[in-house]
Amino acid sequence: MKVPLARSRASEDHAAAGGAPGDREVIALVGLAHGTSHFFHLMLPTLFPWLMRDFSLSFTDVGLLTTTFFVISGMGQALAGFIVDRVGGWRVLCFGVGMLALSGVVLGLANSYSWLMLSATFAGLGNSIFHPADFTLLNQRVSQPRLGHAFSIHGFSGNVGWALAPLFMAGVTSAFGWHVAGFGAAALGATVFTTLCLRRRALGCGTSDCVARRDARSTPSAWRVRFSDLRSSVAIVCLLPADDNGVRHSAELRSGNPESRLWCVTHRREQRAHGVPRRQRHRNADGRFYEGSC
Repeated sequence: MKVPLARSRASEDHAAAGGAPGDREVIALVGLAHGTSHFFHLMLPTLFPWLMRDFSLSFTDVGLLTTTFFVISGMGQALAGFIVDRVGGWRVLCFGVGMLALSGVVLGLANSYSWLMLSATFAGLGNSIFHPADFTLLNQRVSQPRLGHAFSIHGFSGNVGWALAPLFMAGVTSAFGWHVAGFGAAALGATVFTTLCLRRRALGCGTSDCVARRDARSTPSAWRVRFSDLRSSVAIVCLLPADDNGVRHSAELRSGNPESRLWCVTHRREQRAHGVPRRQRHRNADGRFYEGSC
């Protein structure tokens, strides 16, 4: 019995070793895209001294540009995860990088404050999809023994993007002007976008397992289950008391104990939504439930 087990372990180690180059490529591509998103975090802030001079902007004006970027990024991230589940991480990632490149083009063409605001808006839209798309691709395409390494490279690449943006934007602006710097940032985003498109198979686009997973997640029944889970989560947040007993009530709700008031309230609401007769949801005078109700 020991010989087959040894052979099985050896084959697993060989398969893992064979998958290492694929893991490295996925980690490199996702890290490149993530570093690009962080690069565009500082695309506009680095140019504030020149933009304030050329457009006679106040600190409030340039601060509003940064606020617009991060507000749109934050609101978009709340929805990006659902879109990633629907269409896949690679498509959403390409959309994000494409929007970042477009923001650089708008910056290069800017001749008023409105154009700068439009550039910040496009950059915020592009940045909003990162992390939902990145982490989905890493979890789907990288083998589990290398996930820790993948996440560390992912974070490291973001910091590299932050470090390079001021050097690139300020250096190009000092030599050629901030319009050229904007087009240079756009060229960087376009290069990364092209790389992601050319290496799309490494990120799972077009493979049968990715297509099957996407089809399963996009079925109506799966979406109904997801909406039901979301509705239950909202009910828990609204009904749980703001004290230590909330942990106990949450455990009772998950256990399905009919003696739990919170479980009963949530379950009765679902029964009402499914048209269960009202009399089947009534309780006894002593507070206990009829068998088969609630």
